[in-house]
Amino acid sequence: MFTTLTLNPCIDRTTYIRGLTYGEYNAVVQSNVDISGKGINVSVCCAQLGLPTHAVYYNYLNDKDTVPGFLAEKGVPGTAIDVPGSIRMNIKLFDLESSVMTECNEKGTPVSEEAVQMAYDAVLDQIDASTAVILTGSVPPGVPTDFYYKLILEIKKRGKIAFLDADKDLLIKGVEAIPDYIKPNRSELQRLVGRELRSNDAIIDAAQDLLRKGIKHICVSMGGDGALMCDETGVVYAKPSKIDVRGVQGAGDSLVTGILMAITEELGLEDTLRYAVAVANGSLIREGTLMCTPENFRMMLPLVEVERIR
Repeated sequence: MFTTLTLNPCIDRTTYIRGLTYGEYNAVVQSNVDISGKGINVSVCCAQLGLPTHAVYYNYLNDKDTVPGFLAEKGVPGTAIDVPGSIRMNIKLFDLESSVMTECNEKGTPVSEEAVQMAYDAVLDQIDASTAVILTGSVPPGVPTDFYYKLILEIKKRGKIAFLDADKDLLIKGVEAIPDYIKPNRSELQRLVGRELRSNDAIIDAAQDLLRKGIKHICVSMGGDGALMCDETGVVYAKPSKIDVRGVQGAGDSLVTGILMAITEELGLEDTLRYAVAVANGSLIREGTLMCTPENFRMMLPLVEVERIR
């Protein structure tokens, strides 16, 4: 079972326009509204692809039926941690001409120290039954930056896989606990190592520096430039696929899910990245924050080209 944690669930409103003109009138082509949050996305994608999963999440009481109802509809079991307030709303502007997403994300409703402890305990309750625990996404005000760090230490102590997909201080502090997997994008990796990474070689060098610190698997998503992954056996690179991108939100979470599929099947480095990119591409061709289906995965897998580069 793969346990996910989502402390900052959201409603994504994705608006499609054709050729964004800043400060001017822009005609809306289409809009989608989706329940989201990085861990929720991973759990939904897992469920759709046949992987057992359990979602732990904050459930804001002003919208108390929103996330539980959505997860029930998707067949995802979970632990709802009830907290006061409203779920955050994120606005996504997707330019169909450039395939570029502009995001305006709320920070989330603050939570109490008691709510922080409840979330910590809820994850602890799931560790022993889990193959891996996926700590992913932002946190609302009130959650300390060492929250993921402490959980990673506990997950590893119990002999389970710790998977971290976060940014800024949550990532920087979390990496100090040496998670088994991390999945930064290029910008997140730059912030993590504290330097610009202007080439694939620079990205590889930064990732291998982290390997030497004890992290076992690092997957770096590079948007239109593809993705690379490294472990103790070397480095592999996936070229960008020629697909019709309909929505980029959730693609990184799908990449994580593809890695979880590979963990289940005990695949090697090349096939792990191939699975990861195929699942991500299977979400990219869907609108809004819709996640990859088995049909999408089977269609995308033959299109992914992976080569060993080190």
